Amino acid sequence: MYPDQRSLFWMQEFSGFKVKVDRSPRTKDAWVANDIGTIGPDEELDTLEKVYAHIEAQLKPKLRGKALTDAKRATVQRDYQREALGEGFVDNPPLVNAAKTACKAIAKEGGSSEAVQALIDQEASRLEEMHCEEALNDAQQVTLRDTIMRSIVDALMAAGVVERLLLERKEKQAYFLWGHIKANCIVGDQLELGQSTYKNWCGGDSKAHKASLDVLAKLGAVRVTWGKKGLATGKATLVKRLL
Repeated sequence: MYPDQRSLFWMQEFSGFKVKVDRSPRTKDAWVANDIGTIGPDEELDTLEKVYAHIEAQLKPKLRGKALTDAKRATVQRDYQREALGEGFVDNPPLVNAAKTACKAIAKEGGSSEAVQALIDQEASRLEEMHCEEALNDAQQVTLRDTIMRSIVDALMAAGVVERLLLERKEKQAYFLWGHIKANCIVGDQLELGQSTYKNWCGGDSKAHKASLDVLAKLGAVRVTWGKKGLATGKATLVKRLL
């Protein structure tokens, strides 16, 4: 990859960085010096796939502030639901994720309460066949249809109120951004939405980016955890969809 650069150069660079990390363990990217010793056939990272996965995990922006609080709350809620629902708890992440995704199409279809419930029942049965080796028990089926899918569909249909308010207030940029958020994130989930993503979706500058997110946040449609500028900060702007 670097034919003009001898291996001695990289060894010297690494040795210098390792000394820096030993003196100051909190040095940025210290994990490189600490973890490289676990790479090898007799160590923990014994395949290229594991190495890539480890690097990806280390480079992923760390959750902070409200985003970290939300993640901890989600873990607590999952543990609580497991205890509260008992044998009705659905311990099948692929099934639950697929069900949440399917809710977008159901909400878009809309209709009367009975028609929506019929769509939920139909889609829940289809997804159960796809993602379950064994059939769900009666309590789990109720959880999937009513606790998970119905609540999300109702919230998605309520999101139409946000669109109406944005149109009435002529918030064009925020309206456009809201459409992209709905297309890329289900209720309760979050996504990284920095200035570059905003520019690709909506055009505009950093002021428009902040203004549009502020509008949506004030309407209760999203919760924003603001990041810091620059790829090296490791802190991206995170947007959690609430409606």
